[in-house]
Amino acid sequence: MRLKHWQRILLGAAVLLIVATGLKCVWNGVTENSLPCVSSRRARLWGIFVCKAEFHPAIIQWGGREIEIREAWVERASRVRHWLVWFPRREQLEGYRLCFSLHTGKEVFEGGASSPFWVMGNADHDFAWFTSPSGRMVFYDELNPLPSSVFLSLLRSPGEPRKQNILVAINPSDSAVGNGIPPGW
Repeated sequence: MRLKHWQRILLGAAVLLIVATGLKCVWNGVTENSLPCVSSRRARLWGIFVCKAEFHPAIIQWGGREIEIREAWVERASRVRHWLVWFPRREQLEGYRLCFSLHTGKEVFEGGASSPFWVMGNADHDFAWFTSPSGRMVFYDELNPLPSSVFLSLLRSPGEPRKQNILVAINPSDSAVGNGIPPGW
């Protein structure tokens, strides 16, 4: 039985779609993560933006270098999942994340073990961070429950006293409508 030209094209397209879907499924398993969004704008697009946050001071001097906060925001904790393999979506988890990115000072944090790190309050862990493909460095940590403000310290070593000299005010008035902000905010 000889296939007609259009049948061969259709069969080739079906095989290509099956192979591509299998590869995409493997890729999704490698890339699905629970990283936060790279900006407040992206968090708004995904529907997990809660509100803006403000650093006081917004510019911090560290070892003769200036660290300036580009933006800070709170988002719902979430992870990327895929629907029908091809369509990404954010699955909301319990809690919130305080996220911020830097305008200047990125090089201060790229020194490996000798780099300073951010700590919230008296926490025994530091902020996690990642660099986006566009080069934006994003720091984040969990917030449970959602406070009106937190204090951060920038430290050189884990044993160093927490100065808590950086105030982060969380602004629920700058919130997205219908985004799951707790009652009373």
